[in-house]
Amino acid sequence: MRASTGTSWSCIGPADTDQGELAPLEKYLADARRGIPQGSAASPILAEMLLAPLLFQVPTGGEVVAYADNILVMTKTESVAVAMTESLGIALKKHPAGQLWPKINCFPPGGPIEFLGHRLTAHGDDLRIQPTAQNRDKFERKTKRGLARLKKSTLSPAARGRMLRELKSDLSSHAANFRLCDDMKKYREYWSARIASANHEGSTMPQSKQASTKRMVFWPHPDQAVIITAALDLAKKEVPTEFQTVALEAIAVSFMATGIAFKDWRQALRFARKYTQDPAALAHQALTLVEELCPELVIEATITVKGADHESETQTT
Repeated sequence: MRASTGTSWSCIGPADTDQGELAPLEKYLADARRGIPQGSAASPILAEMLLAPLLFQVPTGGEVVAYADNILVMTKTESVAVAMTESLGIALKKHPAGQLWPKINCFPPGGPIEFLGHRLTAHGDDLRIQPTAQNRDKFERKTKRGLARLKKSTLSPAARGRMLRELKSDLSSHAANFRLCDDMKKYREYWSARIASANHEGSTMPQSKQASTKRMVFWPHPDQAVIITAALDLAKKEVPTEFQTVALEAIAVSFMATGIAFKDWRQALRFARKYTQDPAALAHQALTLVEELCPELVIEATITVKGADHESETQTT
């Protein structure tokens, strides 16, 4: 192909057949201009343009899906699949561009199909799509190595930020490549949470071995241990984290911001009763609050302390 701009000419594509006497470097460059570079963005389009006429020569009886130089033949019977595959193989070997020798992979009838990194499995009338085990394992191994490094407290802020961006970018690319797969949204949320947890753990740990640490030991009563364990388990899920110290820190930060919070008023009253020294005063305060909340009601109550030498009564009307 020759292109003209004013009076200047440039040569694009393969060199002329008659190269004459060329220096070794010029001959190498002329040969290099034949075709397109490997990995070019135009490769899939050119491959489909070259293979498209062949797909129309394949006998009917099934479905043919093609992307670049990858072709998937799907049929309902094995005999039709064999016939279509053989016909396609013959057409490829007679292609004008030269003999093309395809690499053929056969899948068992009704069995899973692996195509372009995806694994397709039939479940009755439904089709389940997942990344192949090789692609998933490759992503998870790389991500786990990155998480292990991200948890190290010796990383500088710049290195930590760079690694965090790389992990997020890899996750985004993986999710985009397999966006049609089932449960990919949940899969991405799971790894996003693990990346955030690893970054939090690494950034909150002591930054040097010489940093002073204080060991805190608690000996709770059995009933207290149940409450503490339940609170730590809940905090681990919410942060999320695997470390109790990080969960305890989250609980402390939440308490400092909002104070003690309860799910309902019954829990609040039980907590107040557990730590009060004057139950009669607590009951009087509760009744007073009810009167304030419900001014349209007339409340009559007598509060008596059991077992006292003399009755202490408080009348609320």
